[in-house]
Amino acid sequence: MSHLNDMVEDQYDYYLYSLRKTNLSAFEGLMKFNSNELFRFKPLVKAAIGICKLHLRVQKVREHEIARFTPLYEDYKNSDEFKKL
Repeated sequence: MSHLNDMVEDQYDYYLYSLRKTNLSAFEGLMKFNSNELFRFKPLVKAAIGICKLHLRVQKVREHEIARFTPLYEDYKNSDEFKKL
């Protein structure tokens, strides 16, 4: 999503530039694209949904790995090998 936000921010910079350098019909076309088509673009929506699913999956695996790793880490901290360090 940060890529999409960067794209929108870049377009705002372009808005100011286009008002100074181009005609209003080109600017109107860019505004219509940004308002109507950018957030309805199916691959973009699918990618955003996939990122959300991936984030939830990573969080689930992270919780499982932390629960699995914590006893091993506590055993290591109580071992002689750790105390020698």
